[in-house]
Amino acid sequence: MAVDILIVDDDRVNRRLLKRFLEAEGYTTRLAQDGEEALRQYEQRLPDVVLLDVMMPGIDGYEVARRMKAELRERYVPILMLSALNGPEDITEGLQAGADDFLSKPYVREILYSRIHAALRTQRLFNSLSLQKTLLQEMREREQQDLLVAERVMAGINHSDLLQAPFIKSHTTPADIFNGDLLMAESTPSGRIRVMLADFSGHGLAAAIGSQPVAFIFRAMTKRGEAVHRFFQAANQQLKALLPPELFLALCVVELDPAAAVLSAWNAGMPPVFVYGADGRIKERIRSSHVPLGIVDAMAFEQPSPILLEDDDRVFLHSDGLTEAMNPDDEEFGEARLLSVLEGAASDDRAFETLTERHLEFREGRPMSDDLTYVEIRHCRDVRIPTATTPEKQPPDLCLSLRLGARTMATLEPTRLLQSVCSELPVLKANPSAMTVLVELFNNAVDHGVLGLDSAVKQGSDGFERYYEMRASALERLRSGSVKCDVELRDDARTQLVLRVEDSGPGFDVKNRRRWGQEGPRTHGMGISLAQQLSCDLVYSDNGNRVEARIELEADDVEDKAS
Repeated sequence: MAVDILIVDDDRVNRRLLKRFLEAEGYTTRLAQDGEEALRQYEQRLPDVVLLDVMMPGIDGYEVARRMKAELRERYVPILMLSALNGPEDITEGLQAGADDFLSKPYVREILYSRIHAALRTQRLFNSLSLQKTLLQEMREREQQDLLVAERVMAGINHSDLLQAPFIKSHTTPADIFNGDLLMAESTPSGRIRVMLADFSGHGLAAAIGSQPVAFIFRAMTKRGEAVHRFFQAANQQLKALLPPELFLALCVVELDPAAAVLSAWNAGMPPVFVYGADGRIKERIRSSHVPLGIVDAMAFEQPSPILLEDDDRVFLHSDGLTEAMNPDDEEFGEARLLSVLEGAASDDRAFETLTERHLEFREGRPMSDDLTYVEIRHCRDVRIPTATTPEKQPPDLCLSLRLGARTMATLEPTRLLQSVCSELPVLKANPSAMTVLVELFNNAVDHGVLGLDSAVKQGSDGFERYYEMRASALERLRSGSVKCDVELRDDARTQLVLRVEDSGPGFDVKNRRRWGQEGPRTHGMGISLAQQLSCDLVYSDNGNRVEARIELEADDVEDKAS
């Protein structure tokens, strides 16, 4: 596209001469004989370059330059002033008015071309930078909007109504848009209060995302009333599988039983939990006794010793952002200041509020370098937490129970018998994978639970042949033992097929088994690994002779399920 140049000169000869010179170089030109016409054309369509005479009747070149530059915001149009006035004061005035270059009359054609080329190079650079600025601004706006939406979503996920209870006070200040600290409070079905405070390594988006699985697990397991140490084990297993090696989660959970006035606390890598009385005296300091989560594969979390509480005792949890906050002199707030506030202000029931005030005063406006969270729970025997009402479970849409005793298994091949009975169930016909899970669990119960066979026999070229010869012989000699199978189709909140298999054998040590799919117990072979993969949940009882598998079904898979 040809470069458009606006020529402004009150001298007709000069206008025509410049027009001929420039069009000979391939430029397109427009002509204006005075300042008013120049401004009018400029407003109608911006040129690429303006050649502007200084001395003109009416509006002179200086004023025209000022008005043209005032109109521009995102565009850059270079103005080259042409004048017989070439004194330093004339050039200075032109440049101050907005001119980008100054060319004295009479001008040399080659110099004129060079000045125009230089002006166009500057213009291209300006336009490129302007475009990059616009794109960067749009990208920042989109990113900011995405971050705000994500922050609202995460805040909704982590929201706990119980944190608004009158006996709980909490404060949180994120160091970034996202908070790497996670504070939640939930009640168990029996009315106990559980408060969790977690501090992800680092802060910002990565920390906030990493803490989300823990939030889901904590809420679900608390609502089911599962033991706290099981929550720690489940959260650690999940984080170890998800997190890169350099990331981990420090975590503390306190469980308060208001009726029994008993506190239990689990601390994995968090600062101490303080229990102090109404007089401010520190009664208990519960230090970390476990490494943070996500570092080691397996951790043992035992039930801690219970702590008896008196009315108006306070339980105080905090992240390290509280004590490690710095003032302008690079001095930490520290644990000593924290305890001084708790002990000094507890008597007037304003310890929490006083701490917030003192902390702000100490920092003197210095920004937080880490997320800050602290929470106080006041114990009172009269506190009653609404217990979660569990909807009455509907009876299963399908329930089949099959028990095979020793005589039956010795005379009828047990696996074929199971398949002949269960293969007529529509839900198992529609879900071959569910039938596979049932058969694998059943075979495992018969072969290893009742008959006591060892899968290691299958190794070698003739291993399978020898194994099934041993199996047939063991069934013929079988005089005691049994296997029970239950098949249930439940349609509560989710449609699930529940498969339970229980044998009369001695079982195995469930706690010492390795993960399914890795080096599982030799007595279970690869069949259990397959069943684990095909199920949404597979759990053995403590002694290992009872297993339950749950399989979630799609709506299309359970049509005519009752037939």
